[in-house]
Amino acid sequence: MARGAPGAVDVVTQLQEEVSVLSQHYWNFTGILQRDAPAVPLAAEPLLAPRATGATGVAVEASGTTALPANEPQRMAKAVVDSVRRIEQLASALPQEQGDVVAAQKARLVSLQVRA
Repeated sequence: MARGAPGAVDVVTQLQEEVSVLSQHYWNFTGILQRDAPAVPLAAEPLLAPRATGATGVAVEASGTTALPANEPQRMAKAVVDSVRRIEQLASALPQEQGDVVAAQKARLVSLQVRA
């Protein structure tokens, strides 16, 4: 079924699917950013000489930074924000708990305890 197709599945299933998509975004995007982050020395340690390519085959520039497109972090951030917005929409579509139900349940429990 197409993601987000109205009436295709219930709201809880759509919510579970969207949370899974958000988790995938976090996992993948964190890995990409860690892989492509420039090397930073710790304390006074010198940086190692940069390689022609990184361990994952990503091109490394002479400065030691990777060739991550400038708009890639913005695209990743937009995907995360869009996913969060869909989750909020789906969560707002869930039925709201009514305070009267809790009070009625407590009253029912008290009446059952009196009978016992």
